[in-house]
Amino acid sequence: MEKGDEVTWEAVHFGRKQQLTARIIDMEKPYGFTDAMVKGAFHSFIHTHEFSESGSGTLMKDKFAYKSPLGILGKLADRLFLAAYMEGFIVDRAIALKNKAEQMENERLEAMKKSNLPAGNGGKDIGQPIDQA
Repeated sequence: MEKGDEVTWEAVHFGRKQQLTARIIDMEKPYGFTDAMVKGAFHSFIHTHEFSESGSGTLMKDKFAYKSPLGILGKLADRLFLAAYMEGFIVDRAIALKNKAEQMENERLEAMKKSNLPAGNGGKDIGQPIDQA
């Protein structure tokens, strides 16, 4: 995705199907991006994803800020249950994303093994000469 792109997804929250559309408002490849809700249940919602190297992998940090709809009722819902629910939702989505990324990488490596090509150098075995016609 690129800055300015929009994505819409559907999820069930509190037993109700909801759609949310977000626009990428900032993109700093490969270090992160920020999306902001343009259509959905919240008054506002901004979500920043930050990526950094960590050992042999990638660390992803999510930061989000939202404002509930319905004025004082929304603020009450935040205090009673919504803040904890949203934090759990973001954590669950991050775990699902991590699992999918790891699955895709494992599938890529498995395909490389089956094709007998080295995994990291574009398919050339650097240790052997390349035949020239």
